[in-house]
Amino acid sequence: MPQSDNSLILQAPQQKDILFFNENGFVETNSKVKKIKSSLKSNSNSAKKQVKFPEDENIIKDYSDAPKTGWIPGKYSTNDLLESYLKSCDRHKTRPLNRLIPQLKALQDIECSNGEKVNVLNLKNEKLDSKQMESIEEVFKRLSFKTIDLESSQFEDDTTGAILFEILDYYDTCERLILTNVKGFGLFGWQELSKYIKKSASIETIELKYQIFSELIYFTYLARSFRFAQSLKIVHLENSNINSRFLSILSTALRDNETIKELYLCDNKIQPQDSQSLANIIKENKCLELIDLKNNNLQDAGLATICMSLSERSSLNATNYGLKSLCIANNSITTTGCTYLCKALIHNCTLTNLNISNNSLTNESIFELKEALIVNKKIESLILNKVRITDEGVIALAEYIAETPVLRRLDLRENEIRLGGLMALASSIKFNKTIDRIDLDREPKRENSIKDSVETSKRLIQDINECCLSNRRERERNEIIQKDNQRIDEEYDYVKLQDSNELSKSPSTENNSSTSSSNISADEDIDIIAKDDELLRKILNRTYHTNSPNLHSPVHPNEDIINLFNIENGTNDIHSEQNRKENVEEFQFIEQDLTLNAADFEKIICKSTPLNFEKPNNQVNLCKKRLDFDQTEIADLINELIDRIEKNLELDSYLLDTSGNYLPAEILTPESTPVQKPSIKEPLFASQLTNSQLSEELSNEILL
Repeated sequence: MPQSDNSLILQAPQQKDILFFNENGFVETNSKVKKIKSSLKSNSNSAKKQVKFPEDENIIKDYSDAPKTGWIPGKYSTNDLLESYLKSCDRHKTRPLNRLIPQLKALQDIECSNGEKVNVLNLKNEKLDSKQMESIEEVFKRLSFKTIDLESSQFEDDTTGAILFEILDYYDTCERLILTNVKGFGLFGWQELSKYIKKSASIETIELKYQIFSELIYFTYLARSFRFAQSLKIVHLENSNINSRFLSILSTALRDNETIKELYLCDNKIQPQDSQSLANIIKENKCLELIDLKNNNLQDAGLATICMSLSERSSLNATNYGLKSLCIANNSITTTGCTYLCKALIHNCTLTNLNISNNSLTNESIFELKEALIVNKKIESLILNKVRITDEGVIALAEYIAETPVLRRLDLRENEIRLGGLMALASSIKFNKTIDRIDLDREPKRENSIKDSVETSKRLIQDINECCLSNRRERERNEIIQKDNQRIDEEYDYVKLQDSNELSKSPSTENNSSTSSSNISADEDIDIIAKDDELLRKILNRTYHTNSPNLHSPVHPNEDIINLFNIENGTNDIHSEQNRKENVEEFQFIEQDLTLNAADFEKIICKSTPLNFEKPNNQVNLCKKRLDFDQTEIADLINELIDRIEKNLELDSYLLDTSGNYLPAEILTPESTPVQKPSIKEPLFASQLTNSQLSEELSNEILL
């Protein structure tokens, strides 16, 4: 049967073939598909691109060294501060901030090379985007700021806050960051803020007031940064709904923190059931010193939990650290809650500042509080503003004021205090020397039954203020005296340390001097420790001229003694006045002490006098000594000194003949021409004492 052209002939598939339908709907076997794939693979291999790398020597064309350090304060000049910021804005195609331009004009030409910081960078109420943040970096390159204020600012997107905190993290100069009521925070922003707080070594205060945490994860990042913070000390979280779960996360994060000292949680709607988280913070944190919980709703039950933690903390004997300031103002606390507080004060030994104002305490609470304060003896500041007390409660406080040695401030404003309470305060404060501030209403309450009650009350308030002022001045005076005494003690300790260091070196000096004192040569300098310099000072002042200079003067005080020993040790030749002056000029007077002993007595001149030794080349050598008194030989030495002085005085009664010989005055012949001895100018002693009297006084001086 003949086949037509339009007929379709189907070939029977083989046993292992698999049927495929192509894009046109025709059936194809797997063998044909394999052929198509192999052809496509061969075509792709023919068109494959080949990549070749240069040889090892040419693979690197250029390189640059990484900076050894990051940003250095003062690295960039501030002369072009405003110009650099405006150019950066043009480069990033964004508008300059109107609030920032006047600040930059005022800050130009400020030197920050020594680490100086500008007080504040004000960016309040600004709408910020990422490009503007990149432009502001030119400012951070050139200036360091203590405070960066972004209050009520708005970030355009999530990356804006992330870029800001990355810049702050890199330069790390900000000490106080204000993020009050900032809007536009996202996940990236909170993550970068958390990293910045953990890594920063400068940030000390962060303010996140009126901050709405829309998701729990945002606050989790923030709380985690508090746990590992290195320098953060003050945290403000007022009016941010930190309660319930948020407060529990914060409590866990602050458990191991060692830097935060002040925590402000005002206006957070904290309820009694949230007080356990606060109690854990007070009990377990070792660094926290202040908690501000005013304007919450703790009530008596919540205060009872907190007071229990205060008592338990004191039972741990943690006297060196613990909560020092507690503010629970306006927390719906009544007399029952005050009873818990009084019991905690009896056991607590760290709390010094207490604020329980704007609560319904009444006089009964004040009576209990007085007894607790007498036992406590630690409270320095007590704020009882608007607690509904009358004159009876004030009289109880006045009794405490007369006895306390620690209270320094008392606030009693907005209470029903009348003339009786003011009289009690005015009388008790006269017995107190520590309290320097009592806050009272400016306008006292009027009493219709007492004439001129307002004028009398004002006079009593004035007397109270004068007593407080007197105590304050006395305290400031005592603080100044205490600082001066502390400075004197430090100087005394320093001098004492220096003396001890010198004394530790003295034994070796004595040993070296004692070994060399027996063999004194022309080329040696001997230094021996003086045992009694004051005794020598007395002897010299009584023996020689009374108008002699100070012993430590660079000019020699006793030139006559030099002449005396020159006569005794020499050949009895009389030097002329000119030669004597030349010899004196050869002395190089060095401030040294001399050793006084029998062997070296003839070589000793006096204190601060070097000894002369004649060398073969007629050069003068100096031998320095210091006085070392020996009690067994001192009497003989003084007697020898007196004998030599008397012998020298006897020479004054001799005259010289024409041949230069000494002749007594009574045997001079008329032929002999009297010649006055040129080397003797005046008596050695300025006093009118005889030799025997002088010897007796010197002996008495030695005995003393």
